[in-house]
Amino acid sequence: MSGQVGFFKALWGSCCGTAVFEELRFNRAWRAVLHLFCLSVLCAAAITFVQGMRIIPEIRTVADGFFDTFGGVRGNQMSLIPLTDPGRARTFDFSPDGGRIFYFPAAPDGVVIPDQELQLLKLGIIWMPRRVVYLLHESGSDFWRTMEQGRSGVLEFGQYSTAELREYLAALRESAASPDQVDEESMVELTRGGGLRTLEVMFALVVFVWNFLAVFWVAVLYTSLFALVFRFAGGGRLQTLSFGEFWKIGVYAGFPVMLVASCFPAFDLPFFRYSTVFMVGLMVYWLLIVGRIERAGIKPGGGESNE
Repeated sequence: MSGQVGFFKALWGSCCGTAVFEELRFNRAWRAVLHLFCLSVLCAAAITFVQGMRIIPEIRTVADGFFDTFGGVRGNQMSLIPLTDPGRARTFDFSPDGGRIFYFPAAPDGVVIPDQELQLLKLGIIWMPRRVVYLLHESGSDFWRTMEQGRSGVLEFGQYSTAELREYLAALRESAASPDQVDEESMVELTRGGGLRTLEVMFALVVFVWNFLAVFWVAVLYTSLFALVFRFAGGGRLQTLSFGEFWKIGVYAGFPVMLVASCFPAFDLPFFRYSTVFMVGLMVYWLLIVGRIERAGIKPGGGESNE
């Protein structure tokens, strides 16, 4: 068996031609998966960085508007209130496409949102000191999805028509907290400076994890699925490669395709999604490489495949 090929040689070689695959076929399976993991991390980091350059300025604009409206946030495990004038109800539009925060310091008679505002709403956040309710209007329908988080931290989900939603909101009654119910010592403040930085870091982490899972999962799914289909449909025609070698070549054949496909979500390019570009590019490059190795008739040590 040939020596094991390292990550950078595998990445560079797979992008520069097909010669390196004659060595990559002998890499152990765990090494191929580790290399795929490493490249997925790099691709996810690059996608997140480019997306962040485009999206973080928008987040800063929204955050500035939020802190201008509420001053910041003070809270503990029991309540969450604005830093400025917590006894005054107000709203904040965080998206021009129907995203709005409704703050109510108290709602002894339930929450009422005027019909004209409800008709324009797509994503709403009802913020009360001891509970937060998220409203999502399903596009093109009369239905709303809700998610409520109270003091217990347990999430409660629901689905309502517009008429039922009004009844649900009317039942969200909450009285104002008296001063002796507020534990000032346990209160934590989130202000513009620290809050904006925290928001940016949280955004980067969430987007990075999402991108990594998407990149890694798509690669594992398509290489495994295509290898199994080829095995049962025509894998017996392979003369040089074993099934394991065929799969490992597929993993490494996806490396240059991953780099190209990552440009689509990173730069928000039109027409194609990451998964579509990866699937098409992988199949074409994989079959090209396998065809060349099969025609060359290369076998380990000049004999039959040993896997």
